[in-house]
Amino acid sequence: MLTFRISENSVRIPVALIVLELTVFVAAVLATAYLELFPKAGEDAGLAVWLLRAGCFSAAMIFSMTVFKLYQGRPNERMGMAMLRLGVSFLLAVSLLQVVYLLIPLMRIEPAALATVSILSFFFLSTVRPVFLDSVTERRGRRRNAYEVAPEPEAEPPPEDENLSQAEFLSRVSRNAGKPTSLTGQHRITRRGL
Repeated sequence: MLTFRISENSVRIPVALIVLELTVFVAAVLATAYLELFPKAGEDAGLAVWLLRAGCFSAAMIFSMTVFKLYQGRPNERMGMAMLRLGVSFLLAVSLLQVVYLLIPLMRIEPAALATVSILSFFFLSTVRPVFLDSVTERRGRRRNAYEVAPEPEAEPPPEDENLSQAEFLSRVSRNAGKPTSLTGQHRITRRGL
């Protein structure tokens, strides 16, 4: 599994996730433009225009994913619920993009190209995002386990056949105060009436 070297700082993990997802969004838009599945759009627009379109698409996606709180940690959330929220955030982003296209026609991505970009983005996001989050969670768990203090060894119970005087027994009890007593020691206390 992939591991990411990210500090435990709570701000750096969402920032790293946003950068990773921005890369996915820009790559999906540029891959769609490069594949020339839509030659009419490819002839009219150069690389600079496609980069602007990729930026516009990425901004809409990050905004909608932030609205649906996909950058807040939810460790107990099921994968199905996370994918549902991700899908709904895609629908919101596409709706926002339609408004942007009305205001700035240069940013317009043809509907078929937008569908391809959305499918590519969703596919890569649904594979990259869980791997990233699992690796960060796994790394946090390993770090938390490394800092845990090893438990103190338990006091050895006295041998079964040892008969202690009351004074010796009380001195041992005071010496081992706070440490768990063995079951046989508790049994002897009850039997001897102490």
